[in-house]
Amino acid sequence: MKDLKWHTFDLSDVFNVLKTDPRCGLSDEEASRRLSLFGKNELPKGRGKTFFSVFLSQFKDFLIVVLLVSAVVSAFLGEMTDAFVIMIVVLLNSFLGAIQEMKAEKSLKALKELSTPLTKVIRNSEMMEIDSRYLVPGDIVILEPGNYVPADGRVVESFDLTVNESALTGES
Repeated sequence: MKDLKWHTFDLSDVFNVLKTDPRCGLSDEEASRRLSLFGKNELPKGRGKTFFSVFLSQFKDFLIVVLLVSAVVSAFLGEMTDAFVIMIVVLLNSFLGAIQEMKAEKSLKALKELSTPLTKVIRNSEMMEIDSRYLVPGDIVILEPGNYVPADGRVVESFDLTVNESALTGES
C-alpha cells in the first residue's frame, strides 16, 4: 500500500482503494482493524544510546583530554600518586556525567510521550479528537489553522490553504 503513488489517483479512486467515506470516515471497528494491521502512526524509534557509548563520549571534552595528558605526563615523570588521583577524578567525572546524560535522555523521552498531539478526525460520521499515534490509512483528518499535519495524506477540501514547510526544509 505504501508503494502506491497516491498523488496520481483521483479522489474517488483514493476513497475506493482505502474503503472510506469522506463524510462518514471509518468506523471504530475498521480503525481498530487497520491499527492492528498497519501499526501506530509513529516514526521508527532509533536505538537508544548505551551507557558505555555515553561514557566514552565524555572523553571528547577538551578539558578531559588535557587531564588525561597531564596524568600520562605525571606517570612518565614518576609522580604515580598524582597520575592515579587525576585518573580517578577523570573516571569518576566521566561516570557521573554519563549517568546524568542518561537520566536527561530518559526524562526527555518521557516528556515526548506525554506531549503527543491530538488530531481531529471523522469516525462513525462524527468529528472527534484522537491521539495522532492512532491515525490509520483511510482516516479523514480535519486540519485547522496552526495544526501540524500528523501524517501523509491527501487534501480533500480546503479554503485559502497555505503551508509552512520550514520544519521540513530547515528554512526560517
